Amino acid sequence: MTALAAALGPWLNAWGLSRLPKLFACLPHMQRVVMLVAIWNNRLDVVQYLHKTVGLEWFQGDKLLDVAARCNHLGMVLYLHEHGCGGCTADAMDAAAGNGNLAIVRYLHQHRGEGGTKHGCFESAKNGHLDVLTYLNQHVTAIDHNDEGWINVFDEVATNGHLETVQYLHPYVEKCTSSAMDDAAKNGHLDVVQWLHANRHEGCSYEAMYNAGKHGHLETVKFLHQRLTEGCRWRQAWTKPSPWFCEALIESWIKPTPWLYETLSAAAGNGQLEMVKYLHTHQLSKSSTTAMDRAAENGHLDVVQWLFRHRTEGCTNDAVDWAAKNNHLDVVRWLVEHCGVTGTKYGMDCAAAHGHLSVVQWLHEHTTVGCTVAAINNAAANNHMEVVEWLHMHRNERCTADAMDLAAGNGHLEAVEWLHDHQMGGCTTKAMDWAAYAGHVHVLQWLRVNRSQRYTIDAMVDAACMGHLDVVAWLFGVPELLHGDFNKMIEVALLHTFQHDHVHVVHWMLRHSTHLSRTLENGCFVCVIYVAHNEPPTRRMFDLIRATKNGGDLRYACNPCMVKMERMVDCPCNAQLSV
Repeated sequence: MTALAAALGPWLNAWGLSRLPKLFACLPHMQRVVMLVAIWNNRLDVVQYLHKTVGLEWFQGDKLLDVAARCNHLGMVLYLHEHGCGGCTADAMDAAAGNGNLAIVRYLHQHRGEGGTKHGCFESAKNGHLDVLTYLNQHVTAIDHNDEGWINVFDEVATNGHLETVQYLHPYVEKCTSSAMDDAAKNGHLDVVQWLHANRHEGCSYEAMYNAGKHGHLETVKFLHQRLTEGCRWRQAWTKPSPWFCEALIESWIKPTPWLYETLSAAAGNGQLEMVKYLHTHQLSKSSTTAMDRAAENGHLDVVQWLFRHRTEGCTNDAVDWAAKNNHLDVVRWLVEHCGVTGTKYGMDCAAAHGHLSVVQWLHEHTTVGCTVAAINNAAANNHMEVVEWLHMHRNERCTADAMDLAAGNGHLEAVEWLHDHQMGGCTTKAMDWAAYAGHVHVLQWLRVNRSQRYTIDAMVDAACMGHLDVVAWLFGVPELLHGDFNKMIEVALLHTFQHDHVHVVHWMLRHSTHLSRTLENGCFVCVIYVAHNEPPTRRMFDLIRATKNGGDLRYACNPCMVKMERMVDCPCNAQLSV
């Protein structure tokens, strides 16, 4: 509905009511569409026009009041109700409740009889609309203590940080889960975490500390550390010991606890230096090289340097590789100079693929690791020609056919021409196939003139399925370049194109194919229906129908699928055409 309103709304704004009579005369079914769009966009003038010319009773099955309520248009709700519109269900009040529109909720309750459901209460609670929730609970749908749906709702209310709503629901909802405090901590809602800790018994899990640390909520981490033993569900476990609790305690004493080093790594990766310091100072972290690796990956040099000075784990070659990939040259330089790591070939390969020439040059000059052919191949594929030229002059790795194939598929003709001029790797049939798939007809034209490689059936099928009519037309014109059977290609392309709803491509192919009889004989029967609708009833059409295995019985939508139908073509091929 949003897309429809976006398409028709500007037309209504431009022409107002002046073009509606002609539109409805040509397309009577557009009356319903225009009515829905008018309500969606709050165009009361259009609704009044349709009420005057057609009558609201004509739209009784369209749930107009539901749409108006969902869109928060109180004036529209009043107008439709006062003029006898009956298109309303409980969804109207539920939608208004979810939007927090108490005025519409109150009006519908006082003037309509459809009422609302528990889902209105659920949505108003989740969104923190306490005034609406209170009204619904008192006047429409009372909160049911036994409805387990409120467990998840309570968790979501806490997750969203609606403390007053949490407090309101507390006496009604006897139990929730640890997700309430976990997710409140994750989102930094310290007031909710504190209240839940003081007033509820469900507690939290290690996820609370981990996610609070990961997202930089330092005050929440401090509270969890200070108030909850070990930062997780220990308060509940102390009062009710369980095998789970005993096992967790033993593991925390005799071997690293995953959430401890995961929290530090997550905080470091997000550049949360103060969080990293706190976790380290209070021994809420275990040894792991991942922390420095992640900080380097995201370019947080200050965190990398602090970890290097205050911790002993160090980092791995991943730190250099990931920093190089993301163009953090300052981090790469510092790691190589201070940490005794040089990275791997993957680092220069990724830097080249992403066009980071300065990183490539520095690694080449200051390390001996080097790169692989993937460096120049992927640099060419992504049209980073300055990197390609530098690698060609300073490295011994030479590209393969993948370079031109990928560059052609990405539409980078400049790279294709350079590789061709320097006799670098050549290409395969994938060059044309991938260029056709992506709709790069200019690359296809160049390849035809300058290269000897041809295309395969995949080129036509993929271009047709993607709706690239210019490519399809071009491939039709050069059948001599096909590496395969042209007739078979047309059959396969037609069948696959029907599935992707590119009617303009299907129409063009059927009009220009000289192999249509064979296509219809061996392919999907919807081709016959298409011809019947788009051509006059000629001898050729009946010959084509007789050529099918069903003898022209239009009750069969698809010959291979053998799906019977009455009025609409609806077969596993996804064809949707009227008969």
